[in-house]
Amino acid sequence: MRRLLLLVMAFAMLLPMVSSLGALEVTVGAGDEYARFPFDFYYKNSLYQCLFYPDELAITDGTITQLKFYSNFAAAITEPRRIKIWLGSTSLDDLSDGFIPSTSLNLVYDAYLSFPAGEDTVTITLQTPYVYTGGNLVMMCNRVWDSILDATVSNFKCQTSTVNRACYLRSDVVNYDPANPPAGTLTGQFPKTTLVYTDQTIQNDLAVLNLTGNTTPVEDSPTTYIAHVFNWGNQSQDTYTVTLHDSDDNLLGTAAGA
Repeated sequence: MRRLLLLVMAFAMLLPMVSSLGALEVTVGAGDEYARFPFDFYYKNSLYQCLFYPDELAITDGTITQLKFYSNFAAAITEPRRIKIWLGSTSLDDLSDGFIPSTSLNLVYDAYLSFPAGEDTVTITLQTPYVYTGGNLVMMCNRVWDSILDATVSNFKCQTSTVNRACYLRSDVVNYDPANPPAGTLTGQFPKTTLVYTDQTIQNDLAVLNLTGNTTPVEDSPTTYIAHVFNWGNQSQDTYTVTLHDSDDNLLGTAAGA
């Protein structure tokens, strides 16, 4: 079996590096409470969503590149756990009608993380930076289903507002689908969150959202792959190349973008 990796390249491509774009930060929340938001490792899976308002963000528009949460775990989580984060915008002022499904948001992070014991700043560099252009910012966080439970207290610094700006689900029995979540429990509690962003617009930022094709190709046997490329930047793209590599970075094929 040959594991495949798809790489996308574009002429004059600008990669979103925080250090080169002049990072700015804004922190929402006082962190004077503790709660198991945005990720609850006491259960096999959890789903959490909250809103951040424009007057809290102080961002007219910009590209969010990192999120920071503030943990205080009684014991370290040494075996990495998979988490997912989506960002989006909405005109809703609260979540009284329930979750906004992930299909209406942008997946910005999907990876495995471990967490140290004690107080720590959890810095998450977004795999796909999010271009914020106004409105209420939506953040959905998923502790993806696994069989590992943590009996110790795994808290994050939080605070509670007077509106139902958040909702959550957590279970050892039901594996919640972020794209079609049931009604959750409403709360005003949300994690103290720092957003790292740049006010410089990213012009060229292509990403492969989906790749279909034979995952066990045979040498010298033709096979077809379909790559769905999405343009996260604000510059039109009509000249780029999609390249297909194996796990040893050997070039398997190329195709002009269309």
